[in-house]
Amino acid sequence: MNGIKAIIWGIILTFGSITLIWLLSLLTVVST
Repeated sequence: MNGIKAIIWGIILTFGSITLIWLLSLLTVVST
């Protein structure tokens, strides 16, 4: 179970960071 949880958390963190970077770049494009 711990291995599965680690994989799920890794996916969530990866997608979360990608989403944050995408949102930040989108905001900088909109603001300029």
